[in-house]
Amino acid sequence: APGIQKDFTSPTIPQVHIQKWAPPPAFLVLQSDQRRHQPLCLNYNGNSLDASGAGGTERRRRRPGKAPAPALSQISSGQARMEGQYDQQNKSRVVKVDSPESWETCLTQAAAQGCPVVVHFTAAWCMPSVAMNPFVEELASANPDVLFLTVDVDDVKEVATRMEVKAMPTFLLLKDKTPVDKLVGANPEEIRKRIDGFVQSFCTSVA
Repeated sequence: APGIQKDFTSPTIPQVHIQKWAPPPAFLVLQSDQRRHQPLCLNYNGNSLDASGAGGTERRRRRPGKAPAPALSQISSGQARMEGQYDQQNKSRVVKVDSPESWETCLTQAAAQGCPVVVHFTAAWCMPSVAMNPFVEELASANPDVLFLTVDVDDVKEVATRMEVKAMPTFLLLKDKTPVDKLVGANPEEIRKRIDGFVQSFCTSVA
């Protein structure tokens, strides 16, 4: 209204000083370094970021060196040694007769050395006779002073006919090239009993 004056004095506004804020120096873990099994950090110094390891300086662990590959000669010698041991363990003590000549040679040598002979007459088509092969090998290992022979009647028919073998398996026990006992059939217990008695009687007669 005219004649009336009011003093509109503005309140004092304090002066505000705005400063740029910066976080204090700190390590900020971002991710795990799986190669070194330690955290990968960023070092903030107020102005820049410096990538480093947890210790401030990145260090890589030395990987252990691989062992040198064995020489080819070492591999060959090791393989040959293993094969030799395998052959020695699996070498048969039963001699296979493949001809009438080898039959005569085996019997002659056994008679000259005073060695008893056990012959297993077999055939590839006779399953009971083939099944006796491991048992004959066992007997041969248990009686190292006895010569064990195996004769396939189809391969050496002349010997089978001469020894009058008509069924398989047939076990023939010989002394000085002469048959002293014969057993027909796959009967392990009876065969073992006959061979044990034959070996004992042979040793008694020699002594």
